[in-house]
Amino acid sequence: MQTPWGRLADLDLTSLDLCGEIISNDKHQLAEGLVVESLIDQIYERIPPLRPSATLLDVDTAVVRHRGRWLAFVLVHSRQSGLGRYLIALEKAFQVHVVERAPNGDLVLRRWREGGVVGRTAPLEEAMAALSGRLRPEPVTVAHEVRDIRRHRASFWGYLTSRYGPELGARVVLPRLFLNYGIQPWFRAVWNLDRVLVDDDQVWFLEIKHKYPMEGRTLAFGLNRGEADVIDALATAGIRCLHTILVKPRWDKSEGAGYLLAGLEQRERALVIAAELDAAAIARMRSGGQRSSGADTTYAGKGSQNYHSIPASSFHLLGTFSTPSPVAAAMSGMLEGKPPPLIADDLLRQHRIDVPRR
Repeated sequence: MQTPWGRLADLDLTSLDLCGEIISNDKHQLAEGLVVESLIDQIYERIPPLRPSATLLDVDTAVVRHRGRWLAFVLVHSRQSGLGRYLIALEKAFQVHVVERAPNGDLVLRRWREGGVVGRTAPLEEAMAALSGRLRPEPVTVAHEVRDIRRHRASFWGYLTSRYGPELGARVVLPRLFLNYGIQPWFRAVWNLDRVLVDDDQVWFLEIKHKYPMEGRTLAFGLNRGEADVIDALATAGIRCLHTILVKPRWDKSEGAGYLLAGLEQRERALVIAAELDAAAIARMRSGGQRSSGADTTYAGKGSQNYHSIPASSFHLLGTFSTPSPVAAAMSGMLEGKPPPLIADDLLRQHRIDVPRR
């Protein structure tokens, strides 16, 4: 697989300088999102001890809609109990392909069909050309306006390097290369599934967002139209979606993720809320129409993005970021069909920290 830094098989992903350069090629919001995902992962990891039947899968999933059909590419880092159940469920609504890293360091793909892999193992690039119908990849360039080097460095050197250590390349950078250069250049739009949890015969997509509510007569959060379509397709496959939001206490888009590591008071103000988004919830959102957001919300920092609104009051309060164990217990309750109380707009406002005027 070709990348701007050479063939994947030739890259030294133990080099922190190279890893930092690769991450800085994305939006700074993406780097900050990796910090948030890592922090929330530490909450997710508390769920299996509460639910012995639950397994967090060690996979990264990219999905695309191409020529009227859904395709899913599942990068498998390790084979675990529950992986087959996930792939079988996914196949109900997607054409599924399993991607793994070959001994030579490159990525290879095989089709998954009716409970197992079939056909020949193909290099990822070769398979993408055949599936997309394109002669060559068309990489997307991320706008400089959404690549703040200061915020990139704060996320990478201030957190990611110490959190992952020597596993940074395999755990964080390889999935970004897979999405950005293995899949994205071949299709018009790509979405990734944050985390997948299998609990007995139930498969959950665990989605995490880091944002603050939109203000109006009532508070609301946005869900972009493409994500809504993906969740709807997953619902068709019987895969449930737990949509979790770590609410920024400072309602300012220039605020990064550094506050989560800087002080206890701000972590205590950061609420964690969640809602199960099923087909009925998506239908309600769509019935309310859609709006357009700015370029900073798009993958490449260009153009605009259509989104639907979700009332903030439809989310359940899991707790605050400063109390991970109770939050994990509340998440476990939601998986079991025992959600905590819904949140009120007033509580969100009470946890807001005013941003000084510049």
